[in-house]
Amino acid sequence: MILATHDASHVRSDWLTVAALSAISISLTVGLHEAGHAIACIASGGDLNEFSALHVDCTPGGVWQARLVAVSGTLVNWAMAFAAWRRLGGHQPGSVGRLFTWMLMLMNGLYAAGYWMFSGIGGVGDWAGAIAGLPFQGMLRAAMAVLGSAAFLGVVWVSLKGLGRFIGGADVSEQVKRAAPLGYIAYAVSLATVLLAAVVNPHGLMGAPALAGILAAAAAQSPLLWMMQWFRASSFPKVEGPPLIVPRKSKIVLGGACAVVVYALLLGRTWYF
Repeated sequence: MILATHDASHVRSDWLTVAALSAISISLTVGLHEAGHAIACIASGGDLNEFSALHVDCTPGGVWQARLVAVSGTLVNWAMAFAAWRRLGGHQPGSVGRLFTWMLMLMNGLYAAGYWMFSGIGGVGDWAGAIAGLPFQGMLRAAMAVLGSAAFLGVVWVSLKGLGRFIGGADVSEQVKRAAPLGYIAYAVSLATVLLAAVVNPHGLMGAPALAGILAAAAAQSPLLWMMQWFRASSFPKVEGPPLIVPRKSKIVLGGACAVVVYALLLGRTWYF
């Protein structure tokens, strides 16, 4: 439980614990995305050749099986984001569990919507592969770009609405002041975790898995750098109350370290089949 009172406005959260929560969240977000690809590959009768923290090498059984494998990672992220959104209200407003669930919802939602948006705009990524060879490529990409952009901003909007219910604080200024560092730390830790996985990837730091993974994380999670400025708007109602203060949680810090080791250092090195 996070203990706080209105007169604790000068008290700051333990950012090592916040960093650990961020590391666990991004490890699950990207790890589940790649696991979705791998499971779809095996379930559709394909041959799974490589599985890592940043990529899956699958020889599909056919064209439609390849499309299924391509979209499965995003669908897993959407499912995780929805599950976290449903669970968000089940935690106490000032609990570490609520902040963690919020991070899972945000990161998974941004990752999923980002794949739609960037595949539509740039013609690269999972969903570009999913529509490869289909007619009306221009229309399909335009539809993905529009839907992805709307979903991307929608995830930000829903996340800020949720944050307003538990960030706490006496006024908007204090609430934004407490919220902004959460985003900065979450972004820095997310990018560092994915970068570490890229460094140990056997295809090399300049290889396709590493470059794609770094760009995906950097772009998809970018709202963490700017979305808190939107938080000032009155369209995001904020519940005044005891401010969110994350205390030092040694078990969470240890869990964050374990998540980085398992995701980046173990899965990053790639499993071969």
